[in-house]
Amino acid sequence: MNKLFTFGCSYTFGAGLRNPKKDCWPVVLSSYINYSSINMAKSGASNDYIVDSILKNLNQITSNDLVIVMMTWPNRKLIYDYDLNEIKNIHPNSDTKTAKNFYKHIHHEYLGILNFFQNYNAIQHLLRNKNFYITFTDIKFILKQQQYNLKITKDDNVIIPPDLAFSNLLVDGSNDDCHPDEQGHIKIANFLFEHITV
Repeated sequence: MNKLFTFGCSYTFGAGLRNPKKDCWPVVLSSYINYSSINMAKSGASNDYIVDSILKNLNQITSNDLVIVMMTWPNRKLIYDYDLNEIKNIHPNSDTKTAKNFYKHIHHEYLGILNFFQNYNAIQHLLRNKNFYITFTDIKFILKQQQYNLKITKDDNVIIPPDLAFSNLLVDGSNDDCHPDEQGHIKIANFLFEHITV
């Protein structure tokens, strides 16, 4: 059976759902196209992590499979945390000493956006011989950064979310009030289904 490989953060993993392994958009979409779902997403993932996960799974993806990557916010980063002695994803609200120091002394909005485009280009390159699409949890932050003259073009394999953000699909039934509920995931699956070719 052909496989649908998905990579992303909590919006792809299904955080906030009562049963993410059954109700997340990758599983819903795979049922529409009769593919098996291989969901490699992780809650809190950075785009660095997403690229690393694609690299680690690239040899498993065949020409008959479909890959959908939902890139996340650019202020997330994959770093080595010396206090915890591990590589981990961080974001501005991370509570470790290393993360707090990173966002206080090193991180800058422009560097996050630059890193976003480096990861975007890496994904395009890594998957160039595969059947793949890139979409975004929220792309408003990139398209509104006109002072940096950075753009995402509507290539055949890029799917721009409705109203520029799937994060707009927060629905009252979510368990955590910051992720889509089951109906939100169905809406994501439906939107993507209209824009893919299998």
